[in-house]
Amino acid sequence: MDNSMDIVEFFVPGIPAPKGSKKAFVRGKRAVLVNANEKTKPWEASVSAAAYEHWTMQGNAMLDEPVHMVLLFTMPQPTSRKKVKECDRKPDIDKLARSVLDALSGIVFVDDSRVTKLNCSKIYGIPGVKIWIAKSTKN
Repeated sequence: MDNSMDIVEFFVPGIPAPKGSKKAFVRGKRAVLVNANEKTKPWEASVSAAAYEHWTMQGNAMLDEPVHMVLLFTMPQPTSRKKVKECDRKPDIDKLARSVLDALSGIVFVDDSRVTKLNCSKIYGIPGVKIWIAKSTKN
């Protein structure tokens, strides 16, 4: 980020999809690994497109330094849970975070290993993810 910008934030609409486990099967004499969740790829594409628009198109360079992030996932609220705010059902929050971090790699930061602090929450609301990204402050 340039010096005038401490934090970049943006919202990606859509139902967040977790980075699922891989399924393995044999095709001929080769083992093939496939992502178990077919919704992950389109979700990651949406996150990547939003990141490109809000990060790269705003003149921010790809970060190769420690990064702090906050992710607020909002999931569609089932009718049976209208009075509940926090989403304590599937999908797992760590798998949701993995899909977002993978989608941001190569756009916001060189690799998601550069993320040194990650705060994630999962609530019911308008489906999507609110993303805050900041360079780590040096002490």
